[in-house]
Amino acid sequence: MGNKLEKATSQKLVTIEETLRSNINFHKELKKVLGKVPPEHFVRVALTAMQKQPKIALCTPASVFQCLLDCASLDLEPDGRRAHLIPFGETCTLVIDYKGYVDLMTRPGKGNEIAFIDAAIVYDKDDFEWNMNRVMRHRFDITAEKRGEPIAAYVAINYKNGMVKYEMMTKSEILSIKERSKAVIAARKYKKFDTPWFTDELEMWKKCPLRRAAKWVPINDQTARAMEVDYDRFEDLKDEGPKGNPPVVPLLPETESEQQEEKPEKKSPTPQPGEEEPPAEFFENEPPKEEERREPGQDDEEPEEEKPDPQDPKAELMKLLSATCRGDAGKIAVHLKRLTKYESKKTGRKSDGKSDIESVSKMEAEIALKKLRVELGLNS
Repeated sequence: MGNKLEKATSQKLVTIEETLRSNINFHKELKKVLGKVPPEHFVRVALTAMQKQPKIALCTPASVFQCLLDCASLDLEPDGRRAHLIPFGETCTLVIDYKGYVDLMTRPGKGNEIAFIDAAIVYDKDDFEWNMNRVMRHRFDITAEKRGEPIAAYVAINYKNGMVKYEMMTKSEILSIKERSKAVIAARKYKKFDTPWFTDELEMWKKCPLRRAAKWVPINDQTARAMEVDYDRFEDLKDEGPKGNPPVVPLLPETESEQQEEKPEKKSPTPQPGEEEPPAEFFENEPPKEEERREPGQDDEEPEEEKPDPQDPKAELMKLLSATCRGDAGKIAVHLKRLTKYESKKTGRKSDGKSDIESVSKMEAEIALKKLRVELGLNS
């Protein structure tokens, strides 16, 4: 039985290798998506990866070729350092390493503001201080035999203008993400523990804060694409909200004043003198007031509220931005501008996002909506 399985595996591997080496259509597809990497070099790297992972031969050729085309579209080689080909049953999957994300986020190009990215693990015997969302100090004795147990991981994102921003995650946060990772769930299902989360766990620790930071740092299209095709997807949203509704998460890091402010108690829907009208979301699911109830056939019927077209990407984009930014018009406008590259005209008024969306084309709205859903992890 074992000899038959080995023979079938060998035959399937030969079929995939022949396609990689000589299939003209596949080479044409590679040339369409590859950047500076020659197709011949990319194929050699792919064949080497398959030799290191013989079980890839048990996967369907379609899943193998799709993973390779995804790698090629990102200009990442499946070399086991920046990107990994991981077989689960008959499906080949693509897992992108944190080094792959660093490569993508720091590539030169229009609008790229990131110079380089550092990532590090914090151990319990290190001299480490975290304050005001910054790493104030991280020192350790390089001559020490043991630094203790890992307790956190962080990334330092260095901008070209000299500014440095940080993202840090504790051990409990990272292990929570590990439990929700699709790659880990599949590894336990198929009893396949030679995957990065089990062979190079600390490298995956560095990936967690980097993936979270990618939600608020400027990223290029390739990084957004990588977050979409990476099989190691996970939800690390702080508040997923009620089931069936979009998650409520601020896209920008909270300022010091916002962190120190206590959450105000919910006010009455009736505004007091001098107060602004409460947002429309405040009145959702509120019972109608006595004076607002009307009998059937009564004159002065209220016009029916115009419902947004569910297929309209503009309406869907504004709905998700409103939920994500908790109705903050200023943040909505900022993220709308970031997602669509829309430059509002200087009219002397404060941008509220609602008027800006009218100047965005339907195609731009569709692209922005897809990018936002990737940033929020809604495509996993």
